[in-house]
Amino acid sequence: DIDDLFEWANDPITRNNSYSKENIDYSTHVKWVQNKITSSDCVFLMFENALGQKVGFVRFDREEQKIWVISINIAPLQRGNGYSVELLRRALIHFKSMKGENKVDAFIKKENAASVKAFERAGFEYLKDVNIKGEDSILMTWK
Repeated sequence: DIDDLFEWANDPITRNNSYSKENIDYSTHVKWVQNKITSSDCVFLMFENALGQKVGFVRFDREEQKIWVISINIAPLQRGNGYSVELLRRALIHFKSMKGENKVDAFIKKENAASVKAFERAGFEYLKDVNIKGEDSILMTWK
């Protein structure tokens, strides 16, 4: 999966929706993935459709304040197929059964209306406006 994740990470839409705009070099990416999949502070879930095609991932990271933050990335060739809400819902069910946690936060750029809508449909609620790295964003939470 590491090569697919690398391709998705450097996709122009992914970079635009990220809080870090720079492209990622392969060796940095490999170290990052290895760190994430071995960390007890990360739950990294890959998803495939019924045809066995990779459609995306959902990741949960425990932040400094012991708050879990969710991230999602749909494979570029699978965007627009309606996977995001279903991936979020399935990931949240799995995460809750695995970690026993009932609260997850999401930070989304205000300009990313599609993600805001997907998170709302997956059960997240608006909490407040925030500014992250100079980007107008919103904090949503799932309980």
